[in-house]
This record gives sequence, structure tokens and C-alpha cells, in this order.
Amino acid sequence: MPPLTALRAFEAAARRLSFARAAEELNVTPAAISHQVKALEEWLGVRLFYRHNAALRLTPSGVSYLHAVADGFDRLSRSTEDLAVGDAHNTLSIVVPPTIASRWLVPRLNRFRDRHPKIQLRVTIGAPPVDFSQYNFDIAVAFGGEATPNLLRQPWLTYNIIAVCSPALVRDGSLSSYEDLARHSLLHDEALKIQDRIDWKVWLDLMGGVKFDTDRGVHFSHATHAYQMAVDGHGVTLAKDALIAVDLSEGRLVKLFNHSVSSDLAYDIVYPEAMAASSKVISFRDWLLQEAANDHKLRAQQPRTSAELSSKESR
Repeated sequence: MPPLTALRAFEAAARRLSFARAAEELNVTPAAISHQVKALEEWLGVRLFYRHNAALRLTPSGVSYLHAVADGFDRLSRSTEDLAVGDAHNTLSIVVPPTIASRWLVPRLNRFRDRHPKIQLRVTIGAPPVDFSQYNFDIAVAFGGEATPNLLRQPWLTYNIIAVCSPALVRDGSLSSYEDLARHSLLHDEALKIQDRIDWKVWLDLMGGVKFDTDRGVHFSHATHAYQMAVDGHGVTLAKDALIAVDLSEGRLVKLFNHSVSSDLAYDIVYPEAMAASSKVISFRDWLLQEAANDHKLRAQQPRTSAELSSKESR
């Protein structure tokens, strides 16, 4: 086979009958096109162009070869497009924030795969806002009403901010009041402080103004790490209840006290208008909505606080 670069140069020059216009199309110099065509002619041992000053004309061999080369490129292009479109049709590209991915999506993703085994998933962890114009994403989770021009938005996940810890910390009754928090390690989600303007001091002020050093403990830039440290029994953290639904239902975390702070922010499902009729996007969107609805019902059936949990265990 001749060099592919030379074939591309010949095809473009023969189609346009101009080295200059072929160079513009292929983003190279006219001299490079001329050099590639000359190298191809030498490789074939056949003259492909008549050259007269700046004018080009195909020789009979050039005409015949152009048909073969153009047909070959057309076949390759169609096959490549069919392959790419086929893969895109079966692959759903999702973008979710880090905590949504680790605490909400991943623990239940197999349920979607069991329901839709033909849809291949590509999950990208990304901080909002999602740039659909730059990346080939199909659907995303957006947070806090961020600007999303030319995107369809479906309200999805609201949440309350609650205090949680491992059940191990409440079994001895040493964590039954707000004052008891002073004897435990406080875990801090700095993102919550920025987004919702809620930290331990603000939260306790809303609960009645308990006074102790609320800045002590461990500070994390992402909620995921604060949640995991709480699950491991190493402290108490403020959490978005919707993001720890699985942890609460399976008993890895318990809610402290019978108070919460409702957030004005929420998570939404967003996707381009062009994907509105896509069956894979519709399937994933509807699954997200159903899972969120199931979580809401499940939380209503679970013990709401550590005190209720202790009461339930004592029966």
C-alpha cells in the first residue's frame, strides 16, 4: 500500500484540482501537498497530474486512480461512522459530582445495569458546571441551580442537613444531647460550608446556641471523606440526608437528635435538548427519579434518630 498521507494529499488535490485548496483542506502547506503527490507518483511509477503553471489536470491514470482512492476513503469513513454511532448508541456517558458518585450512585448502579443490560455506562466524576459543548456527555447531575443554557433540567434530589455518626458511638448513651458533642470529634465538610453556608457553629446555633469550640476536629474538602470517617466510628459529621440514604437504611450511620436544617439547594438532572428523545437518557433519568422516590419512602420507614434506634433495639 502507498503511504496514507500521500493518498490523502492526492485525493484532495485531484478532487479540487488545486494544491493550494487541498493544502487548506488538510491544514498543511501547498509545498507539502506537491511533495506528497510527487512521492506517490514515484512510488506508483505513474504520472497522475498534468502540471501547467498553476493549473492542474488529471491524467487518464489519475482519473482512474482517483475513483479507486475516493471510493476507498468513502468506505472507510462510512465504516468508521457506523462503528462510532453504534458504540455511542449503546454507551451512556454520565457526569456526576464526587459525593453523588461515591455515596449515592455507585452503591446502587448494578440495579440499573440489571434492568438495562444492553446500555454500557461511562461514568465521569466531575465538579459542576458540566460543559456539554466541550465534552461528549449524555446526561449529568447538576447542583444548586447552576446556569445550564440549552439544557433540559429535571428537579431530582432535595435534602436536609442532619447530624450523623456510627451506631457504635450512641450505644452507651454518651451522645444523647447537643452538649455531648463537645466530648466527640467533629468532622467538617468544607463544601457544605461554602454551598449551604452551614457548619457546626451555624447548625448548633439554629438548634439553640450550644457553646463550645466547634472548629476543632478534622476538616475535609469533600463530604465523601467526612462521611466515611463517620461510618468508621471516628467522629460526628453534618450530612445531606439524601446522600447517605443507603448508609442510614443499612445501619452504617444513624441520625442524631430529632432536628434537621432544610436546604434551599438541590440536585437536578440535566441533559442537552438533542438527547430529549434518546431512549438511553430517558431510561437513566427515569431510573434516577424512581430510586430517589424509593429512598424517600425508605427513610420514612427507618428509625429517625439514634434514640429511636436504641428503643427499637431494646424491644
